[in-house]
Amino acid sequence: MKKQSLRLLIVDDEEAARYGMRRALSTFGYEVSEAESAEIARALMKQPDLMLLDVNLPGLSGLEFLRELQAAEADSPLVIIITAHGSERLAVEAVKAGAYDYLAKPFELDDLRLVVKNAAETLNLRRENVSLRQRIETERAQKGALLGNSAGMQRVRDIIEKVAETDAT
Repeated sequence: MKKQSLRLLIVDDEEAARYGMRRALSTFGYEVSEAESAEIARALMKQPDLMLLDVNLPGLSGLEFLRELQAAEADSPLVIIITAHGSERLAVEAVKAGAYDYLAKPFELDDLRLVVKNAAETLNLRRENVSLRQRIETERAQKGALLGNSAGMQRVRDIIEKVAETDAT
């Protein structure tokens, strides 16, 4: 299965932090967008696959935005919560709210790359799972139908088409 390009949205009120994350992840070839608040992210969103979301944002907090995303859409993006005020309680709260993972600032760029790489693999596995389920459902719906696209199967279909409208046995 061909991997789709990952659409990544970085939501952080610090321009330098957004720049650093974008540079660290640019080698992966992701389609990256940036926003400095949840409100701007909401306006920019064209359904990102993954969101790097700072907790402390002007206006709506990152955790409030995460809860909003989880409640609004069944197919919401994977969210990695990022904060400079890391605590075990906040990490647990973020994961309970639906975050995929959690990073406390300052973090190593290799840690960021690894978390994003793992999230991308998770997304690709989810997509593959959906695709395989759809194929299984299609095949179930075609039970009894002629399957295959070989030359031999095409000849059988041609013969069936020719004789289908006759009363001959």
